[in-house]
Amino acid sequence: MQIAILGGTGGIGGHVLGWALDAGHPVHALARRPEALPPRGGLTVIRGDALDAAAVADTIAGSDAVVSALGPRGARSQSLLAGAAAIAVAAMDKTGPRRLVCVSAAGAYIAGDPNTGWLLKAILPRVFAKQFADVREWRT
Repeated sequence: MQIAILGGTGGIGGHVLGWALDAGHPVHALARRPEALPPRGGLTVIRGDALDAAAVADTIAGSDAVVSALGPRGARSQSLLAGAAAIAVAAMDKTGPRRLVCVSAAGAYIAGDPNTGWLLKAILPRVFAKQFADVREWRT
């Protein structure tokens, strides 16, 4: 199964890209900086960004599935993710893939969204409390 990945240079996308290649799937990855992805068998890198309709269509063409792993590094506004999603879906309509998987932590970082802070305030303290419980016990 050929897989197209948007956001393959990020943390989540990098893992997805590696897992797909390790499983033997050919991958087409869109990257603003292709040099950020080391050459690897089965990997084709297309230069561009997620708001470049032609580059997205080139990346998606011939794929059986599309993975969007666009993340918080570039997603500081709602319009970026919405625009990228619209472009990806339009490219899928043109080129044929019917499977779309989206995974991201970007929602926790979007500036200006009144609902953004609750996630960080509610979840992160719990994560860090569990993660560092042993450190606190050791220090006391």
